[in-house]
Amino acid sequence: MTLVKLFIFFLLLCSSLFVNAATETYVSDIRYLHVQKGQTLHNIVKRLYPSRSKEWQGIAKEIVQLNPHAFINSDPTRMKANVRLTLPEKVSVNSKKSVETSKRVGSVASLNGSVIAVDKRKISRKLHVGNPVYIGDKIITGEDGAVRLQMIDDAILDLRCFSIMVIEDYALNTSDRRSILNLLQGSLRKVTGKIGKMSQDVYELKTPVASVGVRGTEYALRVFQSKG
Repeated sequence: MTLVKLFIFFLLLCSSLFVNAATETYVSDIRYLHVQKGQTLHNIVKRLYPSRSKEWQGIAKEIVQLNPHAFINSDPTRMKANVRLTLPEKVSVNSKKSVETSKRVGSVASLNGSVIAVDKRKISRKLHVGNPVYIGDKIITGEDGAVRLQMIDDAILDLRCFSIMVIEDYALNTSDRRSILNLLQGSLRKVTGKIGKMSQDVYELKTPVASVGVRGTEYALRVFQSKG
């Protein structure tokens, strides 16, 4: 009977360790938020300030005042997509995400001007030199922004001003080597690293009009935003 109890305890302990390994809890302080298509100001305020429901209306009004560029005719119900909101104060966001979705695949080597990253939860963070970047991050440079990323395979990515790029996938394992980037807008220059040098490597660069399998040590690409 004692052996059975010990075995059950061992199983419970293992399952607990597995759950802890699969997810991690962290706190992120944010002051800026990149608005995604379909988001509303009410939902943003409700998500960021869940315990301050009596203040939601006042917080929404303050956000509109801080961000006149983001609202048509200062109407809180007519918020534009793909703009950056400045929040009235830094907000601490508690979150859980899987280790796989938060996989670090590179870091900021150098940076000029305004550069932000928007993660899979649609929460933006301002990037600084040394900050990590993750799978799923959308990297956005402003009118004065430029950033150089050094990836885990020693590849170098340079994004110029007014650029938007998504790190869709990146892996450097013995049997799984992948680099999949999506340049939505702007200019990208890349000096390839370890990924792409072997025939079985998955190396793809997507754009709004085509996907390109790239081979070579260095390339540059520019995507213009459609006006029509």
